[in-house]
Amino acid sequence: MASRFLSVAALLVAAAACVLANTQSPINIKSSEAVDAELPALSFKHYRSSQSSYYLANTGHGCQITLKNWLYNPKVKGGPLPRTFVLEQVHFHWGASDGVGSEHYLNGNPSSMEVHLVHWNSKYASYSEASTKADGLAVIGFFIEGIDNYRNPDFQKLVNAIPKIVAEDSEKVEVNADLLAWVVPYLEASGYYTYDGSLTTSPYSENVLWIVYENPIPIGKAQIAPFRAIENHESEQLTTNFRQLQNADGVEVRYVA
Repeated sequence: MASRFLSVAALLVAAAACVLANTQSPINIKSSEAVDAELPALSFKHYRSSQSSYYLANTGHGCQITLKNWLYNPKVKGGPLPRTFVLEQVHFHWGASDGVGSEHYLNGNPSSMEVHLVHWNSKYASYSEASTKADGLAVIGFFIEGIDNYRNPDFQKLVNAIPKIVAEDSEKVEVNADLLAWVVPYLEASGYYTYDGSLTTSPYSENVLWIVYENPIPIGKAQIAPFRAIENHESEQLTTNFRQLQNADGVEVRYVA
């Protein structure tokens, strides 16, 4: 009987270890606890002017940009990435007010919005295959900060297209504009945090290498409001679509200057 009790105890310890090893996202990034790391520079290819048009869609839980021309799909390598990763889609998170909307926090502070550039590991044949692998995904995140009396002209190209996909049952639309022009200048900016985490939407799989840039991208507060008109699967306005902060105990966050 003693051996049986020991076996059960061992299972309980193992289960507890799994819980402690939980690496769900998003998290509150604490700069004072981040470990300084020296890594190769991130290298981006085909992000600048590789696409003359994009697709924009209402997914029922947000606004998503996908590529129209996959011949020159954007790629990134270097930094903490083990090899080249390919861009799959870009989506956004926001809140009911301009002060809250980002999924990650930095030193306890949220931003107005957060954009996620979702990539998959090129060692696999597709996003679908990569999404099931432990080293399959990488997400580059930027805080977006709403500013009074300001207008980001490149971001406005995206804002102008949002009314076309407000309805939950709307078809994806082709937008003849560079919908990533507003983010490209910030891709090679210095200062980002990186950690191993998860998707922040279903299925919340823990196979995401996160790269979260330190400095936010500025847009006008008036440019945030149209996102809140987007409808969810219940045809209700999606005023909030961010996931709550997750437990970051035991998560190693590295900072790359």
